Amino acid sequence: QKLKRELTIRYAFALGLIACALLASYFFLLSQLSQNEKDAFIVNVSGMQRMLSQRTALFAREIYHAPDTESADILATKLDKALERMILNHEMLTSTNLGHNGSYDMSGQIEELYFGAYGVDQQVDDYVAILSRFIRLYKDGGLAGLRDQPGLLEDIVGIARNGLLGDLDRIVSQFQSEAEARVLRFEMTETVIISMGLLLLIIEILFIFRPMVRKITDTVGALETANAELVEFSYRISHDLRAPIISSRGLSDVAGQALASEKYDLVRQSLDHIGKSMTQLETLIEDVVNLTKLKLIDIENEPIEVSPMIDEITSKLNALPKVENIEIKKTIRITDPVYVKKIYFQQTLENLISNAIKYADFEKKDPYVEIEVLKIPDHVQVCVRDNGIGIPDEQRKNMFSMFKRFHPRTSFGSGLGLYLVKQNASALGGKVVYNPLKDGSEFIFTFPDHGVQDDAAAA
Repeated sequence: QKLKRELTIRYAFALGLIACALLASYFFLLSQLSQNEKDAFIVNVSGMQRMLSQRTALFAREIYHAPDTESADILATKLDKALERMILNHEMLTSTNLGHNGSYDMSGQIEELYFGAYGVDQQVDDYVAILSRFIRLYKDGGLAGLRDQPGLLEDIVGIARNGLLGDLDRIVSQFQSEAEARVLRFEMTETVIISMGLLLLIIEILFIFRPMVRKITDTVGALETANAELVEFSYRISHDLRAPIISSRGLSDVAGQALASEKYDLVRQSLDHIGKSMTQLETLIEDVVNLTKLKLIDIENEPIEVSPMIDEITSKLNALPKVENIEIKKTIRITDPVYVKKIYFQQTLENLISNAIKYADFEKKDPYVEIEVLKIPDHVQVCVRDNGIGIPDEQRKNMFSMFKRFHPRTSFGSGLGLYLVKQNASALGGKVVYNPLKDGSEFIFTFPDHGVQDDAAAA
């Protein structure tokens, strides 16, 4: 009894340390996600400020050389709005207040660029003052009034070109460098946390698990697999989170330059690409959150009506592109409720059915998805078949691994879908297998029906 109590205390203590490391990694990741959002926003705002310094000077010059008052009035309105945006951006950047994105800590280098000897703060104030004077002069005296003072336009262009633009460019570069440095520190810190977790695991094996080797051999293997996945998860998640942000940051610069050059088609294309990148990022974060929640919650079996659940899933998937061109067949060969952990069962069905729809082959005459559910002794079997594009032979050995995408040009995904299917099947005590068909694919998901055991326990 004493040995059991001692082993229990040691085991609980060691598990508590590992849990702290995992939670630290998890919350550090959430913190980094928030920081990445702030960094992306501030780089975007500072980049916009750089673009506005060029754009306002360009507007002033176009107003000065406008052929008529009507054209000048339109340009003056645009200049007024650009100046308002420039003032608002400057207030956010110099007060470290980013509105709905919270606040940021201004580094010494950024502070020096803004508030050093004739820094950007003073330059922007002077630039705003002379632009405001330019606008007032136009509103009071029109084009004639402006052209009576040609030196005013030269001052505006001179400030923008000779000092302000270069300093704003240095600020954007500094913000980018600091953001990249934070990502690098995150990767290093995450590696240290993972290393601490591995060290704790070794201590457990040496001082706790050794007296119980026969009982915990399977557990050790599971922990090693979990740690390997955690290493891959940390590396891939940092990469996949950075990619859309870096892409959007570059595209925002392209959009700004195109806007300054009035290439509005290029602006729209850039904004479309930014929207797609943010959608990809949102999908990835949702899958990561789902994966984390499934690992943290304990779920009980409950009775599930299979047919209504499948109807609910297919109805929800009606928003997928071209789904109306796919025939969805449903064959339910069981009538009694299935006793299973609902969230695992539902998520597995959603992933299998949505994959069959997303990767349909629309070059075939009659694309279809067939869902069949039947009862075998003490188990339920779900078959999802389709005549889609299938999975390449060389990819099949890794199809249930994390972050594996087989047809990225056909449909975007986080690469966690089939990994979640495999994990859910294991959590239900079942299995999932893939069978390539002559004209498509088939996934067979089998799991035990706990209704018989539950009824016996209730009796």
